Amino acid sequence: MEEDSQEMIELEVYSINISKDNKEIIFGGANDTLSVLHIESNEELFTDEFNESIFYVNYFEDLILAVTYTGEVFFYKDYTRTLNYNFSEEVSLVKIIDKSICIGFESGRFLIIKDNEVIFDYFVSNTNVLDVIIDNFIYLLTKNLLLIYDCNFQEIKRFSLTESVSFTLFDNILAVVEKNFVSFFNLTKKVNEIYFTEVECVVKLNNFLVLGGNFDYLLVIDKNYSVRKISLQVKGVTRLKVKNQKLFFTSSDDKFCYGDFYNLCVYASSVGSVFDFDVCDEFFVLGGEKGVIIERFMNV
Repeated sequence: MEEDSQEMIELEVYSINISKDNKEIIFGGANDTLSVLHIESNEELFTDEFNESIFYVNYFEDLILAVTYTGEVFFYKDYTRTLNYNFSEEVSLVKIIDKSICIGFESGRFLIIKDNEVIFDYFVSNTNVLDVIIDNFIYLLTKNLLLIYDCNFQEIKRFSLTESVSFTLFDNILAVVEKNFVSFFNLTKKVNEIYFTEVECVVKLNNFLVLGGNFDYLLVIDKNYSVRKISLQVKGVTRLKVKNQKLFFTSSDDKFCYGDFYNLCVYASSVGSVFDFDVCDEFFVLGGEKGVIIERFMNV
C-alpha cells in the first residue's frame, strides 16, 4: 500500500474480501458493481455491473464469485463470466465451505453448488435461512428451526426455535442464539440454555464461546457453561470473527476492534456502519455505508 490507509468509493459496500495472496480486494454493494482492486498500487483491476445490489463477492478456488440480492450467481475466470445461475429468490445467506457454495434464501430455500452443479436444492423451512455448518453432519439454521442432516442430505433431527439469530459448533455441541437465551443442542436433544437478551452474534475462540450484542461487553462461556463478562470501550457488537486465535469485531458505534480478551485495539471506522470486513496478517479491510477502507494493523 502506498499509505498506511486507503479510502475509496462513497456508496454502501455490503461484501468485501481479500485474495488468498493478499494482493487484491474484491467488493460490491449498493452501486450494483463488482470491483477488484490491487492493494499496493490502488489500481482498479476489474469491474462489472449488475441490475441489482450485490449481496456477496469472494474468491472461490481460481474463480471470482458474485451473488446479487435477487439470486443471480455469477462465476468469473480471468475476469470473464464463465457460468451463471438465476434462482429468482431473495438471498439471505452465502457461505463457502471447502469446495461447496451454500446459498440460503428468505423463502426458506437452501441449495449447494459443487463442481458447477446444484447438488442439493430444497425448501427446508418457511422462514429465511440464516447459517449453515458442514462438519460430519450438515447443520442448518433458519429463523424458527435448527435442522440436522447426514452427509447424504437425509434429515436426522429438527428443533423448533424462537427467533434465532446465529449459531456455532462448540465441542460437538451446537450453541444457538435465540431471542432471549442461548440454547445448546446435541444430535438428539437440548442439553442446556442460558438466559441472555439482545445477543447478536457468536463465535468459538479456543475453548470458549464468545457472544456479542446490544451491550458494552463480551460474554464468554466455557465448556462447563460458566459465564463471564469482558468490558468493552465500544457500544454493541454487531459482527464477530476469529482468525489465528485472535478476535475481530465491529460495533454499533462504528468501531472495529481486534486482539484478545486482555488487549483489544479499537479503530474508529471512517466508513460509518460496517457491513462486512476481512483480515489478513498485515491489514484489514472494512466495507460500510460510506465505502471501503484498507488499514494496516497496529500492535497485533
